Amino acid sequence: MRIAIISDIHGNLPALKAVLAKIDGIGVDFIACAGDIAGYGPWVNECIALVRDRCRYVVMGNHEFGLLQVNEDFEDDKVLQSFYNSEALAALRYTALRVSNGELEWIQNLPGLVVFDEVSLTMTHGGFIPPYFDDYILTLDDAMNQIKNINTTVGVVGNSHMVGVFIAGYAFADSGHYFFDVGERFVVNAGSVGQPRDGNSLSSFVVLNEVDGCYKVELHRVYYNVEETFEQIIKEGLPTRNATRLCNGS
Repeated sequence: MRIAIISDIHGNLPALKAVLAKIDGIGVDFIACAGDIAGYGPWVNECIALVRDRCRYVVMGNHEFGLLQVNEDFEDDKVLQSFYNSEALAALRYTALRVSNGELEWIQNLPGLVVFDEVSLTMTHGGFIPPYFDDYILTLDDAMNQIKNINTTVGVVGNSHMVGVFIAGYAFADSGHYFFDVGERFVVNAGSVGQPRDGNSLSSFVVLNEVDGCYKVELHRVYYNVEETFEQIIKEGLPTRNATRLCNGS
């Protein structure tokens, strides 16, 4: 069973298309999304449509939650300012003016956590403690503390925009293939399709391959046309920082 996990797309359509093309090329049984389709970028409607069409499981990210809050009360963002930086909040307000009612309804019904039927895997956006989309798993200690809250072999998250694998005593990042024996529990961060923050501008996603209880985890990086997204962000009047950070993965 080969499963591709994507996360943190953030309205970056060229990046999402490039990642999906790569996934199609290597072959998987299905795709899942660990949240944050919205935020920062200009193509949120288009990205939501692709995710709805291509992903079997999707969870709510903090930017989906923020979008719902902005849409509910566009003029009052005092509470949101304590959770989102100015660039993120500007993009949420931009998106709220453009997202369709149908997409908003779909977002509103997204779960915070899903447990897969096919393999022993729990997926959230941030961590394994409600509301699930707020936490950041950045270190081995973070991962080992969080995995205590689930009963599956694998925990999958996003949110940090930094791809990696965490297992007791070890942490791996960026790219590569890693193998885990039956009974070994670990956390995978899918990184970011649309806005990597690990110093590498290439999009990231992961593939989990489960065979008889053993897991192979593949960390993938994918080239996309950063300039196209950069130019569209500027053209739409979104914060310049939302564009410039794409160039160096910051």
